[in-house]
Amino acid sequence: MQGSLVMAAKRGGRGAHVCVKRECIKGLTAGSLSRALRVPVADLDTDALLCDANRLAQRRLLDTIGLARRQGALTPGVERIVKRNDSFVVVASDLSERGRRTLSGVPSFIEGHELGRAAGMGWLGAVSIAEPLAKQAAYWLTLWYESRSAQDASRCGVAPTPEHSKCSDGE
Repeated sequence: MQGSLVMAAKRGGRGAHVCVKRECIKGLTAGSLSRALRVPVADLDTDALLCDANRLAQRRLLDTIGLARRQGALTPGVERIVKRNDSFVVVASDLSERGRRTLSGVPSFIEGHELGRAAGMGWLGAVSIAEPLAKQAAYWLTLWYESRSAQDASRCGVAPTPEHSKCSDGE
């Protein structure tokens, strides 16, 4: 894609490391990006970059969940997760209230059927990922949250999670 900006973890051609926090991407200007990439950047759509970052992070986290299952590092189910506290936990946005109370303090990610599809299983309310993939999963989930708000979720064509539905003003 000659002459266009693409958000990707690795890609051929000229690239730049960009802080993926919302404030950093929103603060990008065409001039600063032109200087960093040493090519003219005429149109800069920071909203599109945030959507790209969000999609990339979601895809990578789902890939990590699938990889964790194939490596035997994935524990599905709320009851089994409670017994383990040495891993990274991912919770579905449509988990029951009882499950939410059990895993209080853990933010939600996507719907259970998508979480289950990533793991090659049916609907999943929660999964835990053991090391060494736990750090990778934590990185991608953090990136996913950093690039997301209720307004961006609707613009990107994805449903906001319950946490973001409560704070539609971007808090």
